[in-house]
Amino acid sequence: MNLITILLLATSWSLFGLRLAYAVWHRRLGAVFSRRIWIQVFLCLIAFTLFGEQAEQIVDHVFLGKPITLYVKSVALLGMVQLYEQTLLTINLALENYAILRWLGFGTILFLTIIFALYFLYPWMILSSFRLEMIALRDTVICVFITFSFLPNVWSFWKREEIAFMKLKHAASMVCCTSYLIASVGSIGAGILVLADRPNRVDALIQTFRPAMYMVAVSFLLMLLPQRRPRIFSFPARLLVYWRLKRIEYRIRNLGAMHNPDLQTRWIILNPERLELAIYRSLIFILDCHPFIRVSKEGETLYRAIHEIASSPNSYPDLVNEIIKLK
Repeated sequence: MNLITILLLATSWSLFGLRLAYAVWHRRLGAVFSRRIWIQVFLCLIAFTLFGEQAEQIVDHVFLGKPITLYVKSVALLGMVQLYEQTLLTINLALENYAILRWLGFGTILFLTIIFALYFLYPWMILSSFRLEMIALRDTVICVFITFSFLPNVWSFWKREEIAFMKLKHAASMVCCTSYLIASVGSIGAGILVLADRPNRVDALIQTFRPAMYMVAVSFLLMLLPQRRPRIFSFPARLLVYWRLKRIEYRIRNLGAMHNPDLQTRWIILNPERLELAIYRSLIFILDCHPFIRVSKEGETLYRAIHEIASSPNSYPDLVNEIIKLK
């Protein structure tokens, strides 16, 4: 296993672990749809971790040389594509036109289970040839899913998406699917060569198309990146905005001789979930109460500045940014 593969694996599992921990902490695994997506990613990471003949040999050695790793990897990939197909069905009912896809993945898993069980008991060909045949079968089924379901739907999502980063993720998904199709040319071709009894050309064919799997890994890694920055990264900047708004709010309360009730904001620094609401409340108070401070020269000056900002066609973020700039 080379350094690039190790780095991709470490980064992928780290991102997966961090995002899963975040989802569990915020109780976002209650819906079936959400759990299905996390299982898909987990299965894909298992298959990616066991990628390559070298990884198979290391793990299979524990099981007396039986191709357990190939079976686990194949089940993981087929289970992932079947779950993704079911996810797409909840989004686009037009997939009903390909009813065979609803059971193709699970059916292939059952078929492989029987084939592998028989091979464990009565191996009828050498392991290297059996391995290539099973990979060719698995990748053929996956290519059917990619061609008739995944690529058409992801292309549709990409065209309709308006958020730039999500559009990039859909593009990465298309690259991932296309790269897998390219890599599958080698694996399926190798299986055909074994059937045609031309094993001398197998290695060259596989090596020619194997680099495409790195594009699969890189694009999958990009798909794992969160759409939004974790709130903790923007929390210090938002806390500064809140304190600057409170400074203007306190000036208005003092100039207007207004009662300052206990709004329970003392521990706002420990509660990021309530910070945005606190910012919104402070801004609303400033906009609602600034007309009542015109009883003094300082109050009149502050009133005119706030009134000018409030009368402009600014968006909510721009409005906040302009208010906190007031002296």
